[in-house]
Amino acid sequence: KEYRSSIVKNTVDPVWEEEWEVIIEVARGQILHVNLWDYDQGLADEFLGRISIPVSALVSRAETDLWVNLEEATKGRIRLKTEWFVLSTERCHYEERKREVHGKQLSTAVLLVYIDSCKQLPLSKPSLTKPDPVVEVSITGRNAEESFPVLYTRNPVYEQGFALLVHNPEVDELHVRVYDFKSKFDLGFLRISLADLMRRKGMEYFNQPFKLQKSGVESSITLHIQMLFTKKSCKHKHKLTKDESVDIPNEVANPDILGTEESVVVEDVQQLEVEQVELIEQAADEAVEAGPEDVEVVLTNVEEEAEGREDIIYEDVLVQRTSVKSTNPCVMEAESSGSSAILLSVNYSAPHQVLSVGVHRATHLLQGVSFQLRLSLLPNRPAKRKTSWQSREEETVTWEEEIFFSVTESELREKFLDLSIFERRNLFAKSTMMYRSSYSFKRFQSDDCPKKLSLTLIPVIPDD
Repeated sequence: KEYRSSIVKNTVDPVWEEEWEVIIEVARGQILHVNLWDYDQGLADEFLGRISIPVSALVSRAETDLWVNLEEATKGRIRLKTEWFVLSTERCHYEERKREVHGKQLSTAVLLVYIDSCKQLPLSKPSLTKPDPVVEVSITGRNAEESFPVLYTRNPVYEQGFALLVHNPEVDELHVRVYDFKSKFDLGFLRISLADLMRRKGMEYFNQPFKLQKSGVESSITLHIQMLFTKKSCKHKHKLTKDESVDIPNEVANPDILGTEESVVVEDVQQLEVEQVELIEQAADEAVEAGPEDVEVVLTNVEEEAEGREDIIYEDVLVQRTSVKSTNPCVMEAESSGSSAILLSVNYSAPHQVLSVGVHRATHLLQGVSFQLRLSLLPNRPAKRKTSWQSREEETVTWEEEIFFSVTESELREKFLDLSIFERRNLFAKSTMMYRSSYSFKRFQSDDCPKKLSLTLIPVIPDD
């Protein structure tokens, strides 16, 4: 994001008194760059110097009023004021912020918009061909944000999110426009009142389908929308006079500078990674000692999305030992002992040659907000089936959905079900694989009684 100030003429001590706002999802590693130029009409502007400040240094101070020395210049300083805001659902914080920004074009809230998908969009005119749909979202009076185009389809899937600044949620609206990337032909419109959103529980529409206006009879768009108010961070204000100006380092090399809370988070993440490695190594050691009847091979794959299709690349082979209880022929449970697990029901209809998988719930998911289960019948059938996104409540995610695969009984004996659980950390972040598991149909018996499975979920260690 880049902003440009107005031009102050004929002075070596310019004063701008201008304010800008920017949404920062991750502060660590971000740098605030300020470049200073001498404007020459009709000629190339002359570079006068720059300052570079780590955003994490500004976050730790919450509110600053700094004189910062210019880099790449013999002299000169810039006075910079910053404020760091956090998000809240409390109405009192909105009322307080509304009084602070009275008379200014500053925001009082942030709207998180996650575009999931569209269905049954009309054909593009004038050619009457399948469109390349793009979704455009904006707040009243502000610049629009656009999704990427999905090529040649009436049912595009985006799974893309945006964060939009809101000045006055009592009168502003969310404007959604769907159009064809090639012809620019409009495919549908939607307007959502933010005042109505404020009155909803949690100020949220969770994976809500909306009917598009000026579109097809069955055209719709599925959105996840949540509004949060902004409030000032309560950390200590840091202020320097002009005579006490300093050079702020461009990077934070020492973890201690990040503060106690962030240091603890880093240590917790490192400890969690060590525990995950030990868990996988222990499972592999047990599998080597076990007999072939007790061993189930789980293939770890890496997903690559290219040109609207999913390719699966098989890499490391992890071995997991499972214990099957046979007291009830219709109930099989993996040994979990309180570890993360997923409960499924599996049934095969021989007359129809259809495998049905009932997805019930996942338990002991210790972190995350919203989860989706993706299933593939492998080998040779990499196309994934997906559940809806559901929120975690007390370490449990409940779906109660059914997914179907068309497969002959002889083919089924040679296949296994590959399961991946993805987490969506927030509405505008890419989903991340958190857990893996699988189930082999080699000994599966097709009868009238659905098999209930409780499969242990293996945590996925994120890439460095």
